[in-house]
Amino acid sequence: MGSATKIELLGVIFPDRSFHKKKQMAISKKELSKILLSIKGASYITFKAHTDARAKKTGNPFGTIWKTYTVNGLVNFQYDEAVVRRLTKEGKEESEFQRGESWHELVKDSRDRLTPFASHKETGEIYLRFWLLNKSPETIYEQEDGTVLTFDEVKPFLPKPSSYKNQGLDKPVQIQTYKMASIVTFNVNDMVYTIIKDDTTLTIKDLEL
Repeated sequence: MGSATKIELLGVIFPDRSFHKKKQMAISKKELSKILLSIKGASYITFKAHTDARAKKTGNPFGTIWKTYTVNGLVNFQYDEAVVRRLTKEGKEESEFQRGESWHELVKDSRDRLTPFASHKETGEIYLRFWLLNKSPETIYEQEDGTVLTFDEVKPFLPKPSSYKNQGLDKPVQIQTYKMASIVTFNVNDMVYTIIKDDTTLTIKDLEL
């Protein structure tokens, strides 16, 4: 597996002490897609994301709430196999895994190998397909205009996190998808890439598979 840029210990993310020594570069979403496609096999990655918190509208005085946080986990993994392995480890039957239809599908390269991407079945838009292992304890919440909010302020309006009940697991495999536009920075090897914001939407046709 590729090397993570965070140190995982007892399920907690600890900062990479060499962060300040890393080279930094600004790149486009298209350039980021090329870097991600160069990752072969199940590999750890770390990135900072800026996403819509999908806050409840009823009684919410803040409007759209955005959250920024750092995650690390795996790309290029076999989801079904991961769930079945964990069911076996928990002493459960595979039949407890209730497979269903998804809005996205795996993207494979020209040699039929997994890539870090999934594509929307209808629009073709690509997303980073990610197995969340750890999330930084620090999350910044803010309004559309950049006003920072405290967790106590936003807590009543935040949705409940997914329970992944269909997996039948006590400790679920937390599969997530991220829009390319939601990735703020991406760490790999000795580089920290800052993603340039623009209005382009990448689709599967933009990938050099």
